[in-house]
Amino acid sequence: MRHVGNVPHRVMALCIETLEQRWEEVNHPLYKLFFHTHHPDIVLAGMRQMSAAKSIRHSSGERQDRLRA
Repeated sequence: MRHVGNVPHRVMALCIETLEQRWEEVNHPLYKLFFHTHHPDIVLAGMRQMSAAKSIRHSSGERQDRLRA
């Protein structure tokens, strides 16, 4: 990717809405690190509200209006 100086890398993503439950169920080795360690530089407050807001469907015209604002 040019925006990182063409340095080889991977773009990775996690579905954080279901991550905790899925990792707890399978006893994932990073579960305790992610969910039972205080990370002062990572703030997920409000994620449930953001997730709920995403589920509200808007017409493409409404989206365009919001983007222009």
